[in-house]
Amino acid sequence: MRRGALRTGPHTVMSPLHQSRIKTVSVDGIRQKPMFDISGATVAVIGLDPDGFSLGKLAAAHGFETVGFDVDEVKIAQLEASDSEKSRRLLLTADASRLSDATIFVVSMHTRQGEAQSVLAELEREVAIVGSHLKEGDLVIVESIVYPGVCEHVLLPLLEKNSGLGRPGPDRSREGFYFAHAPATSAPRRVIGAANAESLSRTIAFYRTLGNETVSMRSIKETEAVPMLEDSLHDTTLALAAEFSLFFDRIGIDISNVLTAARITTVDSRSLSGIHVARTSPSAYYLARSGHEHQIDQQFLSTARRMIDYMPKYAATVLADLLREKRIAIKDVTVALLGLVDENDSAQESVGSRIREALEKRGAQVQAYDPYLAGAGTDLKSTLEQAQAAVIASDSPVFRNLTPRQFEELGIQVVLDAKNCLDKDAFAESSVIYRGIGRG
Repeated sequence: MRRGALRTGPHTVMSPLHQSRIKTVSVDGIRQKPMFDISGATVAVIGLDPDGFSLGKLAAAHGFETVGFDVDEVKIAQLEASDSEKSRRLLLTADASRLSDATIFVVSMHTRQGEAQSVLAELEREVAIVGSHLKEGDLVIVESIVYPGVCEHVLLPLLEKNSGLGRPGPDRSREGFYFAHAPATSAPRRVIGAANAESLSRTIAFYRTLGNETVSMRSIKETEAVPMLEDSLHDTTLALAAEFSLFFDRIGIDISNVLTAARITTVDSRSLSGIHVARTSPSAYYLARSGHEHQIDQQFLSTARRMIDYMPKYAATVLADLLREKRIAIKDVTVALLGLVDENDSAQESVGSRIREALEKRGAQVQAYDPYLAGAGTDLKSTLEQAQAAVIASDSPVFRNLTPRQFEELGIQVVLDAKNCLDKDAFAESSVIYRGIGRG
């Protein structure tokens, strides 16, 4: 038996390392079975998007021998080139055979919103690869967000088929592998649902070794529902902000002032423009699919998503109206788009990318700049010098510290603040026309 293998039971002899490090843990007030010190395990992270790559580095930093696997060889090369401080314990590879030594497999493939309809097919391919390298006593953790029922009815049978091992039942009556679902959520903790108590205990041990707070759920299906509910609440809040922004724009009310007076602290004031994107998960697609399968008409959530999707187009309309005040057609100007990436967004799905698409459909020439994205403009000054109008699509300090005088000196006539991060009053005496979204 390999050092650090996660196996116990009447037919298994534990290594001296694990015999001496058995602990008992209480999770959410419920006494669990013994929790094992798994520091000797080898971890395989399948799917090297930013979350997966971060997890691989974290595991290596906590002493795990770690294999970061992705089928995309170009991505592997890019990550190798970009990470000069990569741990010697972390191996990045597109060679699936390097997964054979792993005892903990973490599937961390987070498909973006625009790819939602293909998420299950991609996830199944990744899980099939795991199954072909799975051994008795190994632990499989799926972090990818899926809709309720996928783990138990799609992924577990696939692991069984490709590994030839038994499914981990509630009483661990058959020898096989361990399985848990631990999706990424907005809270700074890891929500975990598992196939049985031993799977739960081992998964908790893994995340706590990494320094994560954990919350155990009663079932895998409940765990699958957590990010779905979070994303829905996120969408409805943004949709409400968007609707009020449209209304307040029409009647000359500043939504930021209203928010302060109402003492609403649960909403980020910079998201009140309503110009945002759904968190990077396919939950909207999953909700629609689940609703269709169960014959539920999800009108409220569908309306919320349509409202959020509309806001970048509304931003382009507002800019066109502002330029018209200067007797300039939007098709005759160059627009400096400031910001292409936001926290938890990819460059393809960010607020900036969606506004750029809307502006280009209206005929505007767009010059984008982002200090955090290679190839997105040379520098801020030269980007603004080429333009007559500017759109703020990120609340980066680089942009929110810009002043009306700086815009004037660089020849900017109109500023659309799509993130509501600039000081509106500072533009009162400026020749630059300023407009936030929902700020009257």
